Amino acid sequence: MREWRRAVVAVVGLAFAADRRRAWFAVVAWPICGVLGTFSSLWLKLLVDGAAGGDRRQVLVAAGLVAVSASVALSGFFISLTAMTRVREEVDREIDKRLIALTGGVLGVAHQENPEYLDRLELLRTGRGELADVVSALSSFLLFALRILVTSALLVSVFPGLLVLPVFALPSLVLTGRAQRLIQHAEERTAADQRRALHLFDLATGPSPAKELRIFGLESTIAQRHRDLRRAVDRQIAKARTAAAVREAAGLLVFGAGYVLAVGLAVREAAAGRATAGDLVLALTAAAGVRDQVGGLAWTVGSLAAGKKAVGRYLWLVDHAEVVRRDAQAPGSGPPMLAPDRLADGIRLSGVGFRYSADQPAALRDVDLHLRAGSVVAVVGENGAGKSTLVKLLARLYEPTSGHLEVDGIPLRRIDPASWRARISAGFEDFVSYELLLREAVGIGNVAAVDDDRAVTRALHHAGADEIPDQLPDGLATPLGTSWEGATDLSRGQWQKVALARAMMREEPLLLLLDEPTAALDAETEHALFERYAAAARAAGGRSGAITILVSHRFSTVRMADLIIVIAGGRIVEAGTHAHLLARGGLYAELYEVQAEGYR
Repeated sequence: MREWRRAVVAVVGLAFAADRRRAWFAVVAWPICGVLGTFSSLWLKLLVDGAAGGDRRQVLVAAGLVAVSASVALSGFFISLTAMTRVREEVDREIDKRLIALTGGVLGVAHQENPEYLDRLELLRTGRGELADVVSALSSFLLFALRILVTSALLVSVFPGLLVLPVFALPSLVLTGRAQRLIQHAEERTAADQRRALHLFDLATGPSPAKELRIFGLESTIAQRHRDLRRAVDRQIAKARTAAAVREAAGLLVFGAGYVLAVGLAVREAAAGRATAGDLVLALTAAAGVRDQVGGLAWTVGSLAAGKKAVGRYLWLVDHAEVVRRDAQAPGSGPPMLAPDRLADGIRLSGVGFRYSADQPAALRDVDLHLRAGSVVAVVGENGAGKSTLVKLLARLYEPTSGHLEVDGIPLRRIDPASWRARISAGFEDFVSYELLLREAVGIGNVAAVDDDRAVTRALHHAGADEIPDQLPDGLATPLGTSWEGATDLSRGQWQKVALARAMMREEPLLLLLDEPTAALDAETEHALFERYAAAARAAGGRSGAITILVSHRFSTVRMADLIIVIAGGRIVEAGTHAHLLARGGLYAELYEVQAEGYR
């Protein structure tokens, strides 16, 4: 019951947050208006009894009540239907807004790399319409429940034995709820396959994979795999729906037997003279009403059961965001602190470890490291060594599973995440190609200066991308991408330079993270860029203690760093300057020589 209460409160809160006035009418006024139509059975009884007894006044009053009840119920239905449709649309938008806020508001990105989370999010994303439907289902449930209560009272007033009729409705309600759970379980079992099928669909229809699909002749393979997955999913869902339909039909058969029994009882009483003709009319019309109302109530129970699952997924995301937020704070640390204006000592990592999930090996383990204020630090190592994981920990995209990080002696967990991220900047190998105006695609690296052409031009210069605006038809105002009419696509190297420029929009961040940001550029261009970065970083470091972290697989680039860290198997195995590491003759020297040999 606690879960049901929380689900109802959540969905009603969504409705009233989306459109308070219409939600009030749709959720409360519609059931009240709808109940008025239920009294038509009573008015018909009065009309028939008045006609049989020759009471003209009673006939006129009853006829008027029938007309008024029908008019109010019908007009209320159409007005409420319009309001409900609008509320559903507004709730749908409210849900989208909250899903975006919740997903983006969760600290870090670890949840977005968790298969269980992604499965739940996919069910929530594809089934968010069910969340909006819960509002109308809840209103309909109140309507049908009130109608059954009123109708039962009317039946009992003329034939007390007919009170048994609503009892025959219970199996239908129970079996409908179980039927919906069968369908929900099937959807949950197939969530991962549905996500895979969506991925295959995106591969088959998206522009980026098109080249490889054509060259490798993968079109039919991808299409076949998509069909096989969809068929497997559809078979499981169809099987569950068939089983659900059998249960729902069984419940309605039980009620049908009760309905026949009730009608027979009413006819027998009337034939024996223990009831008036009006009583019989009331019994027949009210019993028919119960039949329709039970069918409607069973439908709404099914909708609410399906909706409760959708609401449960939504509340799970709300709870998950809260748990992550709470866990991200140091125990007993008090309110979050702001990031410092400058670094004096730097960033220290003590015994830091991280694993993506309990069933995977540690990506980092026992990392002890001091990143001195004002230094340029290079991180090298083979693929999968843990370099990018280290970068994400520094950006607080992940929380360490062991150990801790300190910024000038202050635990990073005590610093407000938004404040910390406002003082850092980053460029990644897996950059985003924002299909915006060039000015915006660069400027969003510092949203406050997104319309400042001088700041954007300066960032492009720092990224070695001065030529890009000159090569585009409308300069900084050129729309980028392939999805829009009049837009211009860029080469991968140009897109990477735009991403680098975006990272340069924040002037003198305390921490600049460059994780393979020039992988699409040639070695000579990369070397020239990082010489410029290193010089600028040292100048900024002298003013604010800023630290620059450079991850690169090109050893000719990293040799200019003040400190080179070598990671292997999730551990720091070497650290020092280029000359020191070469003289040591360890892993760095080995990798350097192998790469240098390739350029000879």
